[in-house]
Amino acid sequence: MPLAPSVTFATPDGARTTVHPGGIIGRLASAALRLDDPRVSEAHALVSLRGQTLVLLALRGALGSRGRWLGECVLRPGQQLLLADGLALEVVDLVLPDTVMVIESDDGRVELGHPEMSLSTAPLRAEPGSRPDAAAWVWCSGEAWWLQPRGGRPRELCDGEPFTLDGAALLARRLTLAELAVPHTVGAGKLWPPLRIVCFPGHTEIHAEGRPTPVKLTRNSHGLIRETALLTTGRGSVHWLAVAERIWRFGIPEDNWYTNLARLRDRLREAGLPPDLLRCEDGQVRLALREGMDVVEVEEG
Repeated sequence: MPLAPSVTFATPDGARTTVHPGGIIGRLASAALRLDDPRVSEAHALVSLRGQTLVLLALRGALGSRGRWLGECVLRPGQQLLLADGLALEVVDLVLPDTVMVIESDDGRVELGHPEMSLSTAPLRAEPGSRPDAAAWVWCSGEAWWLQPRGGRPRELCDGEPFTLDGAALLARRLTLAELAVPHTVGAGKLWPPLRIVCFPGHTEIHAEGRPTPVKLTRNSHGLIRETALLTTGRGSVHWLAVAERIWRFGIPEDNWYTNLARLRDRLREAGLPPDLLRCEDGQVRLALREGMDVVEVEEG
């Protein structure tokens, strides 16, 4: 049984391409499925592993199925997915292994869904491909997962094995797809108080039950929370580029995005609030609202 999930698409010319979670479909030269067509956006859609299913998420382009345009679509064999009028992809095959290897830290969890990934810490994240600036590289040999820290030797990742990377305590675990569908809880055993997130145009206030004064977020940290809340209303998640373009007029490099995300999480942690309030997985951003949490948008008079 393969260790990495994947989906195989057939393009109109009959060519078949296998895409793993985190893979982009679009005109980008680095896209997992590159379509050199002016009707296709550079980053048109993204394949994501959501619990027990593979999902195609619309990024900067349209996504149609069964006569409707959608923000996301659960993938099934034989499915026809429309990217533009007259341009469709067919889902030829799906691979969903019995288990998926994950790496966990106090800040969250990443899934090893691609056969070759780059691992970084602070915050913990895994990206497809081999980035030269990564803290470690992870790959699938077909029989096992291997990890090589930068400047170190390769080692096999074993279920339940703790290890340290760049000073961060990590844990490798093998989860079934059913277990993967249950959100990872940051700070296991800790009960976060009910929160009320109030987004003003110039700042965000987080009111926590039992706390006399709210935590005030300004500048980029405020922008991350507010713009994610505005863009994900009724959608659940959105690509980080869409959020970045609303905060910074011309966007920012991916490394700068994660630097700002880490600063927000540090601020939340210092304030005694859940540091994973803003989650970014497979490039998709969402507010990880729990029971007793809500978001309110108000206009200052």
